[in-house]
Amino acid sequence: MPAHVPAPTPTAPTPEPDEEKDQSIPLPFPQRAVKS
Repeated sequence: MPAHVPAPTPTAPTPEPDEEKDQSIPLPFPQRAVKS
């Protein structure tokens, strides 16, 4: 995760699309954490 999201790319629109993708993807890891 930190490999494609270095420090020189914090202001870039990288974390925004990443979060959207995570939300769109039906992963049991994030869903479980949010549901819990």
